Amino acid sequence: MLIAGTVIGGTSSSIVGTGSQLYAEMIADNHLNGRGAVGAHPPRSARPNILDGVGTAAFHVVNDDGSTTSPFTHFFEESVGSGHMALTARADWREHMTMAARDLGVKHVRGHGLLDDDMSVSKAEGKTSFYNIDRLVDFLISIDMRPIFELSFMPGWLASGDTTVCHYQGRVDPPTDYGKWGDLIGSVSYTHLTLPTIYSV
Repeated sequence: MLIAGTVIGGTSSSIVGTGSQLYAEMIADNHLNGRGAVGAHPPRSARPNILDGVGTAAFHVVNDDGSTTSPFTHFFEESVGSGHMALTARADWREHMTMAARDLGVKHVRGHGLLDDDMSVSKAEGKTSFYNIDRLVDFLISIDMRPIFELSFMPGWLASGDTTVCHYQGRVDPPTDYGKWGDLIGSVSYTHLTLPTIYSV
């Protein structure tokens, strides 16, 4: 494959896109067209839109000072979704995350339902427990991963209705009191997002 005068994967083809389009064409050329096996996936260093962990977006942002480039960190390339946060307490989930970190280089995980009742974070006004979150974070740090916190869904005691989504019944109605919601989010944020040596915010 010829990219900017460099042959990758031992084949050459006419790739015409740039940035993420070029990357998509590289994948199609190596995999979908049958020219390479799984091992033919272009290495990170060879991807045209990634340099030293920072890529360049396929568009340009004009800044106030007149500059037209802006770094675009591809943290999502090293991230996976977990599903329901309560799953993180399961031994098999932890085994799979350990494999993902070790074998695939995954660095971040994001999941739904951090504030669901089955996580026991907030059972009533002023009654919070970060035990399950702390156990998750301690585990992730032990395998050199970090959490991406999604502040969902609504704790049952604070929900203004009974509307739910997913089989685990995440509550999606707004809070009955935005001040109390703010206090809860503030306590989660202060406790878990103010440790720069541990978290990437």
